[in-house]
Amino acid sequence: RYVCFNMQFKTDTPYYRNPRLTDWSLYKSDLMSQLGSVGGRVSCFADIDQFASDLQNAMISCFQDNCPLRRGGGGKNTRWWTADLAHKRAHVRKLFNQCKRSHNWEPYHKGLTEYSLAIKKAKRNSWRKFTHE
Repeated sequence: RYVCFNMQFKTDTPYYRNPRLTDWSLYKSDLMSQLGSVGGRVSCFADIDQFASDLQNAMISCFQDNCPLRRGGGGKNTRWWTADLAHKRAHVRKLFNQCKRSHNWEPYHKGLTEYSLAIKKAKRNSWRKFTHE
């Protein structure tokens, strides 16, 4: 006998805007066209507040129109990376800096080989674990 479950859930995917992807020339032209309707004479503090609010709303709406909305990455991390590999990497970096000064590269090459083999082993074990689940 089997028990079958249908589960539905919704994950909240974070969305963001990357300002480097904004079309700044189009942003400026849109902002100028929107600011044409904003303005006039400022005679009291309420007018200043209204002008600042209109300016802020125009800038935000133009930015949202010209900067594409992107979906978040979802937190992809390397499943095979372990604390032991981090320790070995730090050790290899220290060896590199020492060998760079002393010009004796044998300890570095030995440590680097050990580190590379540990990475291959971790990736292989992670893949086996993934395929057997």
